[in-house]
Amino acid sequence: MIGNEEVERLMQDIWSTILSDESLMPIAPTPELLAHGRALLACVSITGTTNATVQVACSMGVAGRVAQSMFQLDAGEVTDAEIRDALGEIANMTAGNIKAVVPGPSQLGLPVVCEGNDVVARVSSSHVAVEVALTWQADPIVVKLLVADEPPRPPSRVAPLSSPWSRR
Repeated sequence: MIGNEEVERLMQDIWSTILSDESLMPIAPTPELLAHGRALLACVSITGTTNATVQVACSMGVAGRVAQSMFQLDAGEVTDAEIRDALGEIANMTAGNIKAVVPGPSQLGLPVVCEGNDVVARVSSSHVAVEVALTWQADPIVVKLLVADEPPRPPSRVAPLSSPWSRR
């Protein structure tokens, strides 16, 4: 499985490649990093031999600056939809890079982006395998990899339901 250092490196590579910025730096993760103000949380699932969820969280300000840089826009030109799209794309690239190094064939889900105060997304029957905190332009970004506690069960054979309206 992938570790904290590898996730830090791949985030730095994404920042360097997509945003042409090499100032993303690791910091110590603490629970209160994103506890103040509105934040965005982007999630992308990895399903297959490895079942996991990648989460990327940051303040609205960070996500707005990411969108500005990614779409080459001025601050006043960035829409909320572009801000969500930019963070969703960062999460998707992060998940794609992680998917490339985890065991077995797997697929990526579509990015889901949530917005709010103290936004948290819990994935049932999973645990945090990697948690990385980074800072960009003095603001934090938190990346988590949540891995399923047990492999999914194969579908059970279920007899079709009969209905009083079905023909026999």
